[in-house]
Amino acid sequence: MKRIMHIFAGLCAALFVVALLLSVIRGVALNKEHYMDQYEKNGTAAVIGTDEAGLSQVTDELIRYLAAEDDVLDVQILIHGKLQPFYNQREVDHMVDVQNVMSLAHTVSLVVYGLCAACAIAWAVQRKRLGGFPAKAIPVGFGVGLVALVAIALYAYLDFSSFWTAFHHVIFTNDLWILNPMTDNLINLVPLPFFFATCMKIILWWAGLLAVFALGTFAIGHYTKPRANAHKGN
Repeated sequence: MKRIMHIFAGLCAALFVVALLLSVIRGVALNKEHYMDQYEKNGTAAVIGTDEAGLSQVTDELIRYLAAEDDVLDVQILIHGKLQPFYNQREVDHMVDVQNVMSLAHTVSLVVYGLCAACAIAWAVQRKRLGGFPAKAIPVGFGVGLVALVAIALYAYLDFSSFWTAFHHVIFTNDLWILNPMTDNLINLVPLPFFFATCMKIILWWAGLLAVFALGTFAIGHYTKPRANAHKGN
């Protein structure tokens, strides 16, 4: 039983690394301030032919859609002085796929957190029977997940264009993600530099949070470690 618990703890730790990344991706994707900051840096308003108010309206609708709070992506703003739909049908169809991916990722992360909580509760309830905190299994699990994701992060940093193309081929089963900046506003709203900055922010946030959890795990393991001489002399 003790061995099974340690294996399960290691597995949960590896999955937790992935779930944490998915949560950070969601957090950044639903952060309006990040969008507006990138719009300013990329001169997005001028490229599309609108103003900050128009971009703000589009972003509010986009975030609600990504969070699955709206079922339909439909917003009109002034573009070159004319009120018109921001998205065309191809973009709307692609965003259906994006919303589905976002919802699936959120569900997966919640399931993983549930497994981790179950593991922690099982250890707390059966602590005497299972022995000490699985201080070796958890770092191994963290390490496995970390190595895999660091490799992906390094790929993204060194050749982001290639990484981004490969990512879309893996995630999507169609070519709706291939957009034309001459006809599709979405690619001008969130061009490649936007996604590069977004990915780098995600990596930094994820690494920081992972460090916090790793230190927390180390502290728990240290302070719950059985003391061989704790009762000596009584």
